[in-house]
Amino acid sequence: MVRKDKAMEFVLKHEAEEGRNPRDVSTKGLGYDIESDSRWIEVKGSSSKKPPFIRLSWYNFEALQKATKKGKEFWLYIVVDVDKKPRLVKLDKRKIFDRMKFGYYWEIPIRKNDLAEEFSLT
Repeated sequence: MVRKDKAMEFVLKHEAEEGRNPRDVSTKGLGYDIESDSRWIEVKGSSSKKPPFIRLSWYNFEALQKATKKGKEFWLYIVVDVDKKPRLVKLDKRKIFDRMKFGYYWEIPIRKNDLAEEFSLT
């Protein structure tokens, strides 16, 4: 199973355990991967325990803007150490906008205190 698939499976389970109704929409080209009640979630997976940043594509950025206009919650869920001991870091759209830097992609730095907000499924 590839990293994205593992990350998606992890996030779908997490959302269900949180009492939401997640749906995989990753093949629809919407710029995000999961709809979970009022949340639009972009999922990223990293084999690193502490990735320095995550990249968003133009499509992710458009979805972030659209979510803001429609009053939806846009979240970036990063599954770190996805291949060994997966843990989840969640960034809401406020944190994304505050940190976003543009290069060829939009880069979102991951900070130490984000890693303190990890979630692990048992």
